[in-house]
Amino acid sequence: MTSSTESIFQAALALPPVDRAALADKLLGSLSQNGGPEIAEAWAAEAETRVEAYELGKLKAISAEDVFRFDG
Repeated sequence: MTSSTESIFQAALALPPVDRAALADKLLGSLSQNGGPEIAEAWAAEAETRVEAYELGKLKAISAEDVFRFDG
């Protein structure tokens, strides 16, 4: 990280949590400018499909411990 990037990061840390979350969302969104709203809509639809499948017992949950276990 450059010194200017570090300065921006430190300034961002001083923001209230809601503002930090909004900033993070905008920064992440800027990384995938080619997707636009269509990609966001597709991900939302996929999330709804997965929640429904889980609620109907068609999809099983995996513990966070298993998801984040490093086997490297």
